[in-house]
Amino acid sequence: MTAPLVLQLDERLKHALEREATRRGLSPGQLVSDLLEESLRQARRQRIRADSARVGDHVASSPDALSLFEDIGGAHMAGTSE
Repeated sequence: MTAPLVLQLDERLKHALEREATRRGLSPGQLVSDLLEESLRQARRQRIRADSARVGDHVASSPDALSLFEDIGGAHMAGTSE
């Protein structure tokens, strides 16, 4: 189920959106929806990468955390510390 969303675009952006939608064979509304979905996926991936980097930084700076990762590393860690 979709819900209406009202956007106010200046004429330049409105025309650019209409041209791109036509080029892709989509309605302007579908193009906006597709662009928003892709932007949300990218934002989520960036957030996951940033969170992973923070965890990696913490582990690298904490002997206790590093020890925990080495203890529970499993087969995928084989050969990394020896």
